[in-house]
Amino acid sequence: MYVCIIRKILIVCLVYFLNFSEGAAQSSMDLRLIMKSVYQNNPSLNAAREEYNQLLELYPQAIAGWRPDIDAEASLYHMDIDNSNFGTADGATTKNFTISLEQPIWRGGRTTAETEAAKRRILAGQARLRSAEQDIFYDVIQSYVLIIRDQHLYNLRKDYVDLLLQEHAAAVEKEELGLFTITDVRQASARLSRAISSLIQAKNNLAQSKHDFTEVTLLSVTDIKDFPIVTFIVPADKNALINMALESNPELIAAEYDRAATDYNLQATQSERFPQISGFASANKQFDPQPGVVDETRANTIGVRARMALYQGGALNSRIRENHHRIAYQEYQYETIAQAVKQSVLRDYDGYIAAKALTERRQEEIKATYTVLEGVREEVNFGQRPFLDILDMDEEVIESRLELVNAQTEEILAQFSMARTLGLLHSYSMRLAFDQM
Repeated sequence: MYVCIIRKILIVCLVYFLNFSEGAAQSSMDLRLIMKSVYQNNPSLNAAREEYNQLLELYPQAIAGWRPDIDAEASLYHMDIDNSNFGTADGATTKNFTISLEQPIWRGGRTTAETEAAKRRILAGQARLRSAEQDIFYDVIQSYVLIIRDQHLYNLRKDYVDLLLQEHAAAVEKEELGLFTITDVRQASARLSRAISSLIQAKNNLAQSKHDFTEVTLLSVTDIKDFPIVTFIVPADKNALINMALESNPELIAAEYDRAATDYNLQATQSERFPQISGFASANKQFDPQPGVVDETRANTIGVRARMALYQGGALNSRIRENHHRIAYQEYQYETIAQAVKQSVLRDYDGYIAAKALTERRQEEIKATYTVLEGVREEVNFGQRPFLDILDMDEEVIESRLELVNAQTEEILAQFSMARTLGLLHSYSMRLAFDQM
């Protein structure tokens, strides 16, 4: 019950995040509309849907075992008979028409097992479709957030270059007045060259992030301004988090249904050892039947048939053993996935907590470094400190601001990675498939 309540809260928070994104960025790219476009147009997601649609056909194929087979047959043939026992009847051109029906009565439980197996495979396919949606949606969110990160980093690098240009110009001016030495000017030049190199790299990183975004979304980047505000409530109890992941992770759900489907496949295979009982009926009409004595005949047949396989060269026993091995394999596979899900959600949770704490510390650090920078500038102006101290403090301030952007990025991505592990980052949770989007 507690897990269900927390899950509903998390879904509401995700929907709130998407709704906020629309109102906060009317003049920029709306993340919710981007994800809706991806939901409708992404080729990988469309391929996953078609794969799921294939699985949906397993059910009508399975329930066909409850229904009769009806066949119609028509033939035309000529026969010549020598020395016929019917005098002058020496053969004819026969027109034969037959309609037949066979209705399964008992197949040893095979049809029931095949129907249940089809249901489980469809449910497994549905879970895999949700997993595919989650992976693609996370890639979209990640590429969106990384563009914002790299845009901020580029802006900070650019501001830092502009600041160092001012510092370099001031150093040259003061060197001409005899207040600074040529070493101070060269130190400013060195810092400026290094900052320009970092700016070039930041510009390239931003361009690569935009290419990655276009590759995932098939959309061109127009204007993405700031990090989305994410309201994502995470239970403090790690056990509740693990239980939620084990109940809702789509990969784990798919593995569980796969295992159940194989159990039913085993039952269907074992049922082939039992008699297969069916009822049959047919109606036949022949025109000019052999040997040509009468003009037409009619024959109606009805009965019950039982078949039982006595020996199939060992193939049946081999398929039974194969299903047993597949069940064992899927049990191990389920345990492997469950362990991976546990570790993933804990890793995401710890990463989120660490990034959140780091964001708070970086904000405090920036406030402190700005205060120190002002003091250092005053001391340099009074000749109490060398010019190099200003350059060092400028670099410390910019590095703190860069690290703050990185920490904010990690905090946001950790939350969405955790949402993916918890099975919340799919179309139904975010209402992408409904008209109110």
